[in-house]
Amino acid sequence: MRRKVSNVLVPGASAPAGINTIKSLKLCDFKGKVLSTDSNELSAGFYLSDYSEVIPEVDQKNYLDILFKVIDKYEINVLMPSSGHDIFPFSENKEKLKDNGVIAVVSDRDVLEICRDKILTFNHLSKHFNLPFTTDEKNKINEFPIIAKPRFGKGSRDIIKIDDQDELEYI
Repeated sequence: MRRKVSNVLVPGASAPAGINTIKSLKLCDFKGKVLSTDSNELSAGFYLSDYSEVIPEVDQKNYLDILFKVIDKYEINVLMPSSGHDIFPFSENKEKLKDNGVIAVVSDRDVLEICRDKILTFNHLSKHFNLPFTTDEKNKINEFPIIAKPRFGKGSRDIIKIDDQDELEYI
């Protein structure tokens, strides 16, 4: 049995992913209403949504209480996280959301942990695919140049090329 999706909540509406999620819902002729939330009252997503609410940052103590009040107020039945900060609390509260009639479009915590950590991702994927050499131990690197990036990062931020052992000492 298919449930009718009538109201979707897109938290993190100031980030590109939030804005694009809202745009996608509008472009696909979604018949329901879109509510966006963000901690910034000038969030770009607010101007694209049917409704908007300013709520605290996800790391604030009262975040979930306020979020559930907003969910009740707007009769939300689908939550589509768009920020890496939001996905963990939503994943941890999937059952509570479900009990409130809300489907959270988010993976389970163990999957999120693998995806967040590049070494865990490498270890998981290398069980199924041949992958390039990857390590977080400098003493195992003996061929150059290499590409280095933070173990926990966002997109392509802080990627560097290291040409020799001397440069390796700076990371």
